[in-house]
Amino acid sequence: MTGGRGAAASAPRRVARALGVACAGVLAAFFLMAHFADRLIFIPPPSTYGADLPGLVRFPTATGDTVAGLLAQAPGARTAVLFTHGNAEDIGLLDGYVAAYRSLGVTVLAVEYPGYGLSTGEPSEPGAYAAAEAALAHLGASGFPPGRVVLHGRSLGGAVAVDVASRHDVAALILESTFTSAFQVMLPLAGLPGDRFTSLAKLPRVRCPTLVIHGTRDEVIAFRHGE
Repeated sequence: MTGGRGAAASAPRRVARALGVACAGVLAAFFLMAHFADRLIFIPPPSTYGADLPGLVRFPTATGDTVAGLLAQAPGARTAVLFTHGNAEDIGLLDGYVAAYRSLGVTVLAVEYPGYGLSTGEPSEPGAYAAAEAALAHLGASGFPPGRVVLHGRSLGGAVAVDVASRHDVAALILESTFTSAFQVMLPLAGLPGDRFTSLAKLPRVRCPTLVIHGTRDEVIAFRHGE
């Protein structure tokens, strides 16, 4: 009987230890995600283009970087598209998007982020936002104020586009295969410490017409993010 009571008494201790180990593991995972977030989120490929890329433009950003863009002007266009690309891409891979938009008679500027392609600096969330802001200003100087600019963000670029749309009265917003926040791609939990690109929290501030495109078979960013 004594052994039975001892075993019964040790059971809560074992449960408590298991819970403690689990909690420590979760906290360690949160710490690692927050500390190494930029390395996990940004995966710049080797540059796919050179300085002779037709339509290549460069402009400075508020974070001190110089980023590259791919500009295709349509004569007489009254609308411009600002395209923000996904991860593991640079503007050298966006000629299909640029050509498709230009065929519709609109000017298009695809911008990349610091640390990608021929852009200077290191990838970061503030750097990506600053690149998009600089591209928007570049379009403004070319005769396209925010009210005549459509934002199209793909994957990671969707989060960048949401940020811009939450602070500017743009013409429209297109979100293609993007996420509600970066950490929720890995863990379906909101409000995680150190989370990045928290688009869902910014969407209430977006006032323009918005189109969300997401594939039901997306194996990288689950369809629930589009919903």
